[in-house]
Amino acid sequence: VLPAPYADVSSRWLDARMDRYNGAWLRAAERAVAGDLRSELLRALAEALRRASPEATWFHLSPWPMSGCPVARAFTGFAHGHLQALADSHRPSLAECPAHSLRPETLLRVLRLCSPELVVSEAVGVVGAARPAASEASALAPSPASPLQTHAARATPEATPVVRATSPAAAVPDPPAPDPPAAQAATPSAPAACPAA
Repeated sequence: VLPAPYADVSSRWLDARMDRYNGAWLRAAERAVAGDLRSELLRALAEALRRASPEATWFHLSPWPMSGCPVARAFTGFAHGHLQALADSHRPSLAECPAHSLRPETLLRVLRLCSPELVVSEAVGVVGAARPAASEASALAPSPASPLQTHAARATPEATPVVRATSPAAAVPDPPAPDPPAAQAATPSAPAACPAA
């Protein structure tokens, strides 16, 4: 064991190294937000929050090390997937930063860069919490099908053939009805002439 003040040299070196790693993480997030990758970063973080907390409630970030935190994995995966676009001249480079080096306070700052779509609070949980804003949660959640869409999705029943009534046959005139018996009586003949005297 080294005597004081050298006993904690390795601890100080590690802390300084972690500070530099987290500086690289934060610069990468700032470059993404300032450039064309903001929407992609926001989508990755919001989707991770939605999956981790489907009810759109606060998701409590994990203490360091954050290897089991889905939001931390989403960010480090995004950053390592865009090394060329997010690279800068500082050391260490983003490629040199191990994923487990990301600290909770750095991730909170990254999440704040995506406000107002993401809401961050340091007063919730052990190291802080985050959640998508109401509008962002509604946009990510799958919308239920409307009654009209559900009705249209159903199979359309086969149309019942319409049977048209055929025109009736031409009416045949009935034979004239016979005259009633009173009408058939013979007409009385004229009276006979009286004989001449």
